[in-house]
Amino acid sequence: MRYFFGFLITIGLIILAFVLIINLTGRGSDTSTVQSGQQSVLTSYANTTKTTRLTVDGIINADELHRQVQISVGQNQAVMNVIGGYNGNVIKFQSYENNQNSYSEFLYGLQAAGFNRGDPDPKKSNESGACPTGRRISFDVYDGNQRLQHYWTTTCGGGTFKGNLDAVLALFQRQIPDYDTLTRDVVY
Repeated sequence: MRYFFGFLITIGLIILAFVLIINLTGRGSDTSTVQSGQQSVLTSYANTTKTTRLTVDGIINADELHRQVQISVGQNQAVMNVIGGYNGNVIKFQSYENNQNSYSEFLYGLQAAGFNRGDPDPKKSNESGACPTGRRISFDVYDGNQRLQHYWTTTCGGGTFKGNLDAVLALFQRQIPDYDTLTRDVVY
C-alpha cells in the first residue's frame, strides 16, 4: 500500500511539472505583443530606451525638391529632422531635452489617440508609392535600431493606421517647441 501511494504521488508530481512547463511556455509567447500583431502598451515605455517616431513624407517629386519631416521622442530627448531628397540627407536638425515624466504623459496621450492601433498584416506594411500626390505618414516604435511597430496612412486615404491622425500629429508637433518656425519654409 505504501508503494501505491508513492506511485500516485510520483504521477501527481509529473503531471504538476508538465502543467507548469506548459503554462510558463504559454506566458512566454504573450510577451511578444508587437510581433504577434496585438497592441503594445505604450505607457510601459516611459522608463525604457524605446522611442516613438512620426514621419511625414512629402509628395513624390524630384530628389532636389523632396522633403520629409521626422519627429522622434524618447525618455531623454525629442528630435526633429527635416530631410531633403530620398537618400536621408538631414538639412535641418533640432534636439530638445526630455524627461521620464514628460515622456510618460506623452505616451499616455499617444495611447489615448490610438498611435499603436493598426493592421499588423506584413503584406500591407510598405507604403512606397502610395498617394503619390499627397503625404504618407508613418507611426513607428523603435528600440535602438530595431523597429517594433510600423503603421502608416496617407492624405489620400488608406494605409494600416487605425488611430486618430489629427490627435497624433498634434501630440508630436507639440513636442517640438519651435515646430512652426522649423517647418515654415518646408514644402512637402
